[in-house]
Amino acid sequence: MLRHNGLQILDPEEVEYVRNQTTAVAGGSVELGCGSEPPTIFIWAYTKPGSDSNQVLLYDYGHGPKLQPLSKDVAADMGLVFNSSTLLINNLPLSASGLYTCQALYETDSGAKITFFYNHLEVLVDGEEPGSGVSNITLA
Repeated sequence: MLRHNGLQILDPEEVEYVRNQTTAVAGGSVELGCGSEPPTIFIWAYTKPGSDSNQVLLYDYGHGPKLQPLSKDVAADMGLVFNSSTLLINNLPLSASGLYTCQALYETDSGAKITFFYNHLEVLVDGEEPGSGVSNITLA
């Protein structure tokens, strides 16, 4: 068990990981989940395909959600579904494909529980089949 400023965190081996794959159409809307109940504290981050770095989009440390200015680089119309930790993106751009991670901390009677929600988002052109991205082939 870890203890940080009076907050007890359960054994790191008890951290939960949830993975989701979502496909959405460019120009539409998508909701990405961060648990069925809003966590006490959560952070939404984005990783662009081919990159190893996370970009914080939005967080709530218990005082209300704060949208970060860099979120506009991913999608201009981003926020939370009312009264939840679910990320909502409207007017979805093609460039919004990537990994969205919600790091959620829940207070429990036995300490804090941490869950990572990994949401892989593939944004398609209307009518495109999932996984049918363009491949470059060079003929010799």
